[in-house]
Amino acid sequence: MNFLLFQSHFITKLAALSFLFALPISGWAREISVDPFDTEQYSRWLKVVPLPVRQETGRKAELWEVAVEVLVDWTELAEVERVALADRLNLTWRPLGRTWRACEPGEDAQIRFSLHGPKGEGYQLSVSPSGVAIEAADAAGRYYALVTLAQLLPPLARSVDVVSVACGTVKDNPAYTWRGLMLDSSRHFQSVETLESILELMALHKLNRFHWHLTDDQGWRLEVPSWPRLTEVGAWRTEVDGSVYGGFYTQEDIRRVVDFAAQRQIVVVPEIDLPGHSSAALAAYPELSATGLGREVPLDWGVADGVLSIGRSSVARFTADVLTTLVDLFPGPWIHWGGDEVYRTPWMKNKESLAWMKTVKAQTADQALAAFWADLAARTLKAGKIPVGWDDVVVGPLPAGTVIQWWDDPKRGLAALKKGHPVIASWKETTYLDYPELDSDGDRAWWMPAQTLATVAKQPFWPPGTDVKARPLIQGLEATLWSERVTEGKWGRKLFPRLALVAELAWRGTPGGVPGWPSRLEDHRIRLEAWGVGMPPALR
Repeated sequence: MNFLLFQSHFITKLAALSFLFALPISGWAREISVDPFDTEQYSRWLKVVPLPVRQETGRKAELWEVAVEVLVDWTELAEVERVALADRLNLTWRPLGRTWRACEPGEDAQIRFSLHGPKGEGYQLSVSPSGVAIEAADAAGRYYALVTLAQLLPPLARSVDVVSVACGTVKDNPAYTWRGLMLDSSRHFQSVETLESILELMALHKLNRFHWHLTDDQGWRLEVPSWPRLTEVGAWRTEVDGSVYGGFYTQEDIRRVVDFAAQRQIVVVPEIDLPGHSSAALAAYPELSATGLGREVPLDWGVADGVLSIGRSSVARFTADVLTTLVDLFPGPWIHWGGDEVYRTPWMKNKESLAWMKTVKAQTADQALAAFWADLAARTLKAGKIPVGWDDVVVGPLPAGTVIQWWDDPKRGLAALKKGHPVIASWKETTYLDYPELDSDGDRAWWMPAQTLATVAKQPFWPPGTDVKARPLIQGLEATLWSERVTEGKWGRKLFPRLALVAELAWRGTPGGVPGWPSRLEDHRIRLEAWGVGMPPALR
């Protein structure tokens, strides 16, 4: 994809933030050594987001003077990786009036890639007067090295006569393997172009998991060929004014998003929320419902009472077909099946459900949920994928290897860890970015507390009371953006700047933030604007 085409995928540039926040300063958990040269080039080393694990500058003020044409030696890299890096190189150099090309044999390269270096998404970036050496054992590390290099360059989107970078070395690696963002595409639908803008923003913060919430009560967004009414009916709702709202993603759309993400070292994790939050599916196929009653796709944002009829053969066929579709479309290891806030009462009044409960020896509604979800998880594992569920499903035995996303009840998070399940931390008190950033923000439900940067900085990486021995089961952090009140024009100010802080916490693994946030945040905002990252105007 060329640079101009790349830019066309994005909407309006980020407007200037009218305020900055001070964060609590914690001690440095990892080493940073930068000589106090009073130069713009050296100050950039302290403003990288996420801040690298270790940075060292030279003992004298040496600079790499960037040529008008930058030559790149990537002879060791596979073609598929070159395509991904070409896009990143375009984004890095074009705003500064520079061009780049792969060097020919015998030419001296200014950027050199090596397959030997840190593993596990880590990298070493060395800047000398002759250019840049990037060493990393995997493609993610090499990609992140370029992301860091771009932040050592001037942030403004203008051609300049002299572009220089202070010499030094970055040695960097993430603390957590799961650094994610969940986006709700059910309550409000996002265009593919908007999704690509969000993925670009994630990549610039070294986030690597895109949790895609594709279904909920208010809309079903995934095309499943064997169940066409899911998108013919379940993807649309009639608003109060009589207008029809909705949309869905074709399989071609899905593959486009997955490929776009993969080029940016992001794995897409699809979520189909079952057996509750299913009103849109039941509007399309009432025979799947525990009540069997017809319904429309709901308009309100509360938890609807739509729930699948456990024990019904058509429901088993439905979940099997959805699973087959997900396996075909999403090459990543994980499939998220939701499982939260399930309205269980209809099961206790449904003869089929009660009969099925007897066969699985479930005496309560909680045990019935656990049995249904455990069966779904087992079939997912058999299909070669890893099941993920919200902490609500920790009400009974689950197959080994099931991943739990802790969002609500610390006790359920603890229970998952005690049973040996990997856990993703997404505690609603610190990672729900649909919550307002300011108390003065009126675009909120009455029960939504403000989540300021200071609140996000207090992110617990594990539920209170977690044993030290269980902490290695924590996979990482994931911010969530539920879209009840986040229409197409609002996602930018909801994500930024709080997502930048979540990314830094997940990368460094140090609660409380790091020093210098206000000045680093302002430079980062300018850089995002320069890169043309599509973000609507920030809240003023």
